[in-house]
Amino acid sequence: MVKECEGKEEGAEILQWCAFGVWHLWKNRNSCVFQNKMESPMQMIDKNLVQGY
Repeated sequence: MVKECEGKEEGAEILQWCAFGVWHLWKNRNSCVFQNKMESPMQMIDKNLVQGY
């Protein structure tokens, strides 16, 4: 997937969005494990869209 996106502006945006999506998944997992807080998948998607990633 990375090779297909190289040199394309929209490809870079997609990769950035995916990277931040995975980061939000990781942060949500840590909140669940360490603080016993859970965020719904839709809230995580909304955060990504609002932040522009």
